Amino acid sequence: MERQRFLPLLAVIIFIWVLWRYEAALALLGFFCNLIMPFIIGGCLAFIVNVPLVHIERLWQKLFARFSSDWPQKIKRPVCLIFTLTLIIGIVLIGGLKIGPDLHQSFNMIVKTLPKASAELTVSLKERWSELLRAVDSYWENNKTTLFYNTLNITTSLISLVSNIVIGVVFAVYLLLNKETISRQTRNMILAFCSGKRAAYLLDLGSAAHTIFSGYIGGQLLEAFCLGLLCLAGMLLLGLPYALSISVIVGFLAIIPIIGTIISALLGLILIGLAAPGKIWLFILFFFVLQRIEGDILYPKIVGKSVGLSEIWVLAAITVGGSLYGVLGIIVSVPVASVIAYILSDSVQKRLQQKNIEQ
Repeated sequence: MERQRFLPLLAVIIFIWVLWRYEAALALLGFFCNLIMPFIIGGCLAFIVNVPLVHIERLWQKLFARFSSDWPQKIKRPVCLIFTLTLIIGIVLIGGLKIGPDLHQSFNMIVKTLPKASAELTVSLKERWSELLRAVDSYWENNKTTLFYNTLNITTSLISLVSNIVIGVVFAVYLLLNKETISRQTRNMILAFCSGKRAAYLLDLGSAAHTIFSGYIGGQLLEAFCLGLLCLAGMLLLGLPYALSISVIVGFLAIIPIIGTIISALLGLILIGLAAPGKIWLFILFFFVLQRIEGDILYPKIVGKSVGLSEIWVLAAITVGGSLYGVLGIIVSVPVASVIAYILSDSVQKRLQQKNIEQ
């Protein structure tokens, strides 16, 4: 009874402190988020890689089902994981190798179309070279301390980013190699330290969260692949340039909700505008039709109801996620918001049932 009274009182005290000292609360939250960032990255990578890994393991199981020896089962997880990682890295490298030369060619076209402007810029720089040097020396003398600390902060941030990614990759590999053991240990801890009712609720919530995340990530990857193929087929039929490169960009960026569509459209407009300016309006019309196909057919059919959020809540989720964790936050924020919506919906339904109110 004392515990039931203490927990709400503690929650009220914490809430009042957060409102009163919100700057300290935000700083504490930022410190905690930075502390666990490698594990957040690792968990996200593990969820993404696990989607194709499950299908590859099923294929492995079918291929070696007739073997009486148990060695295929012993090496199944590491071999399938290595193959999955190699497949993902290979797809990314192939896409990068295809997009890179086209972007370089587009940059060269920009340079060639601006010879007069570049010549005038060169002459102007030569005439004002001494003035520029004096201005640079003066700026350095007045701001060298600030520049030093800015450079140090940027270097520290880059080192922190690289270390977070490396630790995240190692953590993701560990999770994938031992996912059954970790799942069993987590379940045993919940059953050991929670009451029967609370344990059942947490296990149900974990199962729902796993279903939502797996369905969302798997659906997004499949939808991105289908969207890239549709973009390639449509651009080839319409005779638009850079069909493969733009399709790869559209497919990769389709994983990022809303913002990925805007970026892919802008990159496509730049490439089409440099290679064939007269076909820009055709590309805009085609891209609009492609997005309607994605929004009305592909997304509802492939991703389905795994998310269950309206567009306004998706926009709010990616805004908050992007401001906190950048691109990673944009990708993960939608299923996280869907899990939160599931918790709220379940709580509302239970309270309405307790009050005998029809839904």
